[in-house]
Amino acid sequence: MNYGQDIKRYYNEESTQYSHKRYEGVTDTYVKYFFKLRLALVLQFLSDLASRALSGRSGRSSLLEVGTADGVVLREIVRKLPNKFKQLVGVDIAAKMIGEARALTSDKKISFFEISQVPAEKFDAILFVGFMTEALWQEYQPFIREHLDSGGYVIISLAGAGSLHARFKLAQAPYVADYRSYGRYRQVLSQDFQILAEKHYGLFIPKLWAWPALARLIQPLVDRFLVPFLPNLFHECLYLVRSNSR
Repeated sequence: MNYGQDIKRYYNEESTQYSHKRYEGVTDTYVKYFFKLRLALVLQFLSDLASRALSGRSGRSSLLEVGTADGVVLREIVRKLPNKFKQLVGVDIAAKMIGEARALTSDKKISFFEISQVPAEKFDAILFVGFMTEALWQEYQPFIREHLDSGGYVIISLAGAGSLHARFKLAQAPYVADYRSYGRYRQVLSQDFQILAEKHYGLFIPKLWAWPALARLIQPLVDRFLVPFLPNLFHECLYLVRSNSR
C-alpha cells in the first residue's frame, strides 16, 4: 500500500480529534507534553524573529505553515503574537484537515488550502513542523524556492534516529527508517541555509507518564538538566534557518 496515501488517510481520519489528542486540557500524556512544548518553542522562535530580524516589517510579515493539520498552530500564533503577521496561510495534504481548520478559525488573517492549491506568492517565513524528514526536505526544495522570499526564514522540526523515543517507543514504526542523526541534519540544512538557532526537546522517559501529576514535575527538570549533555537522546530538534539567497 502506498505510504503517502496511508498518511493522507490517517490525517483525514484524525481531523475531528487532532487538537483534542495533542493540545487540549491538562497535560496528562507524553504526547500532549511533547506537542505543547514544541508549540511553545515555535512561538519563541517566531517572537524572536518578529522582534529582531523582521522588526522592520512589523505587522506586515507573512507566514506559511506546511502541514497545518486543523490550524491549531496558526491560531495560537495569532493569539500569542497579535499584530506580528499580516497574513498566515496553512496548507495540508488532507482535505478533511483543511475543512476542519476553516471551520475552527474565524480570524480573517488566516487562510487554509490543500497543498496543491497554495497561492503562488512569497512568504517571509515558512513552518515545517511535525512531519519533515531528510528525504522530504530534499523533495520540498522546489516548493521552498517558489514560496520563500529572498533571505527568508524556515522553522523546521526533525526527529533524531538516536532518540530514546525512536529506539524504544517507535522501533516498529515504518517511518523511523527515514530518521537521521542530528549531525546529518545539520549537514543537509547547511547546504542552502544558515542555521541560526536549534533546540532539542522531547526526551522520552519510559513509564513516567503513567503518573501524570509526577511527570509534569519531573519531565521539565530532567529535560533541562540533560539536554546540554545528551542532546542526541531527545526526540526532535527545532531549527531556525535562513536562506542563503539574498
